Amino acid sequence: MTSSKGPLSNRLAYLITLLSVCFSCLAQTEGYYKDLFMDGGVGLTSRTTLPAADSLGLSWEYLASESQNMQNAVIIGSDMDSNGWLLYPDGAPRFRTIYVNGGDAVPHYYALGEAGVERIQAFYSGGSGYVGTCAGAILSEIIWPGVMLGTGITGAGVYTGHFISPNSALLNYSTFGDDMYISNIFHWGGVYADESNSLPPGTEILLRYDYTQHPSVDQRPSCWTYKENDTTGRMLAIGSHPEGEILGEGLMLMESLLLYALDGCAPPEIKATLVNGEPRVMDKTYEESNPQFTRIGDLQYHHYSFEVPEEAGSISIELEAGEQYDIHLFADPDDYAFSGSAEASLTSGGSDHYFVISDPEPGTWFIGVKGATTVEFTGISQLYIGDLSVLNGVEYTITASWHTSDVTSISQDHVKAESLSMLNNFPNPFNPTTTIEYETLEASEVKLMVTDIQGHHIRTLVSESKAAGRYTVQWNGIDSEGTQVGTGIYFARIQSGNSSRVIKMIYLR
Repeated sequence: MTSSKGPLSNRLAYLITLLSVCFSCLAQTEGYYKDLFMDGGVGLTSRTTLPAADSLGLSWEYLASESQNMQNAVIIGSDMDSNGWLLYPDGAPRFRTIYVNGGDAVPHYYALGEAGVERIQAFYSGGSGYVGTCAGAILSEIIWPGVMLGTGITGAGVYTGHFISPNSALLNYSTFGDDMYISNIFHWGGVYADESNSLPPGTEILLRYDYTQHPSVDQRPSCWTYKENDTTGRMLAIGSHPEGEILGEGLMLMESLLLYALDGCAPPEIKATLVNGEPRVMDKTYEESNPQFTRIGDLQYHHYSFEVPEEAGSISIELEAGEQYDIHLFADPDDYAFSGSAEASLTSGGSDHYFVISDPEPGTWFIGVKGATTVEFTGISQLYIGDLSVLNGVEYTITASWHTSDVTSISQDHVKAESLSMLNNFPNPFNPTTTIEYETLEASEVKLMVTDIQGHHIRTLVSESKAAGRYTVQWNGIDSEGTQVGTGIYFARIQSGNSSRVIKMIYLR
């Protein structure tokens, strides 16, 4: 059977469909390091190009090496990246989908070993997709509980056709010429899904072979998908080789496989519900296997919920972490708090953030923490450059509090532990200088900083150990860069031990 290509309108319809799904795809990339990882390790084709990924505009990188040591470092982990490239320190997937190349499945399976197999299984069970062609389809047996059989079709210049199953989800991404058929896809070896027994629940047949020269294979399932439940990713396997196609239906097919896998990623999960005024310390490592309290990875989000009662006049959210990292903070009353959609956000450089939301809507608020410091992939050497310490995660502490009064009286409303007794400034309003007075009730580390109304750091006035006693410090309206700030509202916030105070200051020029 040959494919009857329609007029230009068919191609235009395909492009319109592709553009719409691409925009949807790109809008969902927040929360991952990149869209796609391509595995071309031991035994597999060491491919460094993937036309479908480029035509879709995906962010992606690859492993293309026969080195066992390099594969172990990438898939399983190393001293500088104990969780490997596929997973974040808390075990969540770092990419949206993995694509596993063709080649020879057997040596790759044994090279992965138990630890490598477990990494890929965790990647899928954590909510990200898997696409495998030929050998990659064979290797999908570590995810799919069904049975696949070899086609026995080999030889130079072998191409197979594929009938598109009725209601195939691939039609959501391309019309394929409106003839329910895909022609001339390269084939060597490959597999098909065995239907002699019932297929596992969650399996869909997307394509069937058209290869009358081999009756035992003709009409057998050539491409299938599997999604175990709503919290897992989606797996797609195809016995043929569309991955190298640069034009026509072959490219459309590979694009559709990737898009269907990407669309099958599980939604975000709430890591915890924050307790009013109680700091949550996220400092565990991958090896400690305590994901609810594990550090955050590069470009990863940690999502929290926080219950705000009717009587709350304001809520405050504080985040503290290592100074060399950039961590962003978001809050929203309606949905997961992401960059670009959250009602409140702090995306300035640095990792110590604090903001106050007055008159918050009562109910569940969503708080998002994003690890904004990341690394850069070098394609030639297949190594990362930059601050590699982020690969093992960044420790941070987050505290959310609600207060019955507005921000000017937070100090009277919520004190977790009494190591501070006062925080005042005079005069207020002021110009050019105000004196801030505070008293510590015990020896402790004291940090006093000024922020603007959006929570951006303006200047740190005190950061040192203090004995119990009363102290004063002056602020003259100069920021940390030596620039005079403008007229407006600023906050002085002091932290001593487990106690904190906030006051509002008005600067007039």
